Amino acid sequence: MAGQYKLDPKDWSIRDWKNIAWESVHVDGIVCPSPAFVFSLSIHSDGNGEADALVYDGLSLSVTNKHIQLYCADERYRHSAYWPPLYFHQGIYVNIGTNVDSVIIQYLPWRD
Repeated sequence: MAGQYKLDPKDWSIRDWKNIAWESVHVDGIVCPSPAFVFSLSIHSDGNGEADALVYDGLSLSVTNKHIQLYCADERYRHSAYWPPLYFHQGIYVNIGTNVDSVIIQYLPWRD
């Protein structure tokens, strides 16, 4: 894909679409160690109260890194889609907060 990659998904082949990954995250950790484009995020409550999580542009917790705060009410979920996708230039790290069943991330790893 690198070098010849078309940025307009209307022109993508099935092979291109197969490169989009997704993870269902249940504990703190690195989702993608390389730069990536994030297409969507969703947070799901475990039913024990309001759920919260942080998704960092980086490989660890850091107050200096860019991050997205996720939140949903008890026994709910919240989905956010991004078009164009968000570029996480340092990788993707998720910090699971309270009452989270899962955070689902759809992303395209990017390697030049």
